[in-house]
Amino acid sequence: MPSLMSIAALGLSILAGQSVAKPVAIDPVSAAPIRVNLIGGSIVGDPGCWRGNLWNMLQDANIKNVDFVGTRKEFKRCGKKELVGFDAEHDGASGLQAWVMVKKDLLRPILEYTHPDIIVVHLGSNDAIQQKPAEETIGNFTILLEQMRQKNPDVIVLWSLLIPLRPGKFGKAPERVERLNEFTIPWIEKMNTERSPVILVDNFHGFDPMKDTDDGEHTNLEGDVKVAKVFFQPLADAIRKKTASQQKALTANKEEVENEYGREQQKKNEEQMDNTDEPQTQEENPNVGAPGNKEKPLDTNPNGSKIPEPQNDQQPVDSSSSSSSPSPALFFWACVPVIAVLVIAFRWHRTVARHSYQLLSNGFRENQ
Repeated sequence: MPSLMSIAALGLSILAGQSVAKPVAIDPVSAAPIRVNLIGGSIVGDPGCWRGNLWNMLQDANIKNVDFVGTRKEFKRCGKKELVGFDAEHDGASGLQAWVMVKKDLLRPILEYTHPDIIVVHLGSNDAIQQKPAEETIGNFTILLEQMRQKNPDVIVLWSLLIPLRPGKFGKAPERVERLNEFTIPWIEKMNTERSPVILVDNFHGFDPMKDTDDGEHTNLEGDVKVAKVFFQPLADAIRKKTASQQKALTANKEEVENEYGREQQKKNEEQMDNTDEPQTQEENPNVGAPGNKEKPLDTNPNGSKIPEPQNDQQPVDSSSSSSSPSPALFFWACVPVIAVLVIAFRWHRTVARHSYQLLSNGFRENQ
């Protein structure tokens, strides 16, 4: 959360018309973890204890920017304390078959929910057990891979050869598993691309169903460790590759943000320079831009006449002050009517007073 001081500084800068703080791009260190989805039948989902071994191996190798994702979280029948607390999300389901996933469109909702960067696949054992032809299963593999790439064109897929079944398990199912693996190898080579690699993980050779399973099909404790070790290095490499790509993209984003900020600042600076060099408008100075008006020299009057230079110690005549003060002659003639009125009033007053005195004198004599 930003501090009050930073908010205040931002507000003051906006009020002052200043440019706001430089934008911050995403730091590559804070990138999201790589999302890994593990898909398959019961060998992946239940018990699928090798997922816990694989998780711990990644943690021990300091590969911690990883997130196992999935719509399921079953983790049964393992009973190993060292596996408690690992990221148990996955999409392994008992009896799951490739043709069922295609027919019922089961994969697309999973991808929409999990958004994986990397997908680990161990799928097809149940198709072989149910006597599905290898060619048909390979066709279903192609459809599923296309759906993965439709969701994420840059997805990395670790596609595993199936672990062998114990001889005689489910009739001729072990032979059908081996045949499907034989078809899978060239199919992986064909489907592999630079943008969306499909990486072969060989869990068939080196796995002994007599020792590494208890029921001839699902991994036991020894089998869990063996399968986890086979998956570890390809998955670790894929996570590192995805991390490098993510950091490269985020660094490019950071550089683009900085370049955009630089372009904005340069544009603002150019606009400020243009405003500074811009001449005054007619509203700011009526003499600028008016028709027939030219800028007058400093030594001219408003009417265009040249101000006379002072002679000796005389100061220049201030035409504006001289025109505003009255001359002595004008003052005299302005006073003449006033003086005349005063003289007439005085003489009238004397005449009236003398006449009144005579009347009073005559009346006094008659009374005597």
